[in-house]
Amino acid sequence: MLFPFLFAMRSGTIYTLLRHRLICRCLAVTGQIDQVWSLVPAGDGKEEYKLAFRRFLSETFQTFTWFVVIVLILGALLMLGTRPFGYTPYVIMSGSMEPAYPAGSLVYVQKTDPLDVETGDPITFVLNEDLVVATHRVVSIDRNNQRFTTKGDANDNSDSSPVLFKNLIGVPRFQIPKLGFVVHAVSTPPGKYYSLGGVALLIIAMIAFEIVNPKEKRKEKTRTKSKPDKRQEEFSLD
Repeated sequence: MLFPFLFAMRSGTIYTLLRHRLICRCLAVTGQIDQVWSLVPAGDGKEEYKLAFRRFLSETFQTFTWFVVIVLILGALLMLGTRPFGYTPYVIMSGSMEPAYPAGSLVYVQKTDPLDVETGDPITFVLNEDLVVATHRVVSIDRNNQRFTTKGDANDNSDSSPVLFKNLIGVPRFQIPKLGFVVHAVSTPPGKYYSLGGVALLIIAMIAFEIVNPKEKRKEKTRTKSKPDKRQEEFSLD
């Protein structure tokens, strides 16, 4: 990555190149920015461009931080913000209900009275004693014995075990395709540990940035005060 920039550095256009954020980003990623600065002669605005590059990195970090914060807030709203309105999110992990509910869909289930369920309605229910949750469609209802017969849309046969009324969770009302994969990944090991570790590192980085950034601002203010005014110098020489 370093060699394409050598000619530009020698010809005096390094400052123009460093103004371009994409080039700055590439240099930062490859860890070669120190080599670039070593090729720039002292003076002639070198310190100013160092400050500009640091400012760019600072702005990039702040933008990334806000992006992560917004994603976390949206995720919290999607997972928890609907519960006060009676909608609980569940992840569809299999393709038994395709095409109505593709694998990876995040469905929002509304609590429903079993007597309000009709044949043909999709329902979400507790499947077994292990508390596995499933979503299938009702093909028949035995109201006398209080149980549903269900079947996956993509399955050839009905489910072997009926669903008791007491095991009904509710009826899916709407869905967000593919989002379930993300939710499942960050809520189960090892993705859960990775996401928690990433959030912890981000918090540490934010704290470190708040400590270091004021120091950089003070340094920049000191350099600005110590820099002579060329117009005053010219006036004094006349």
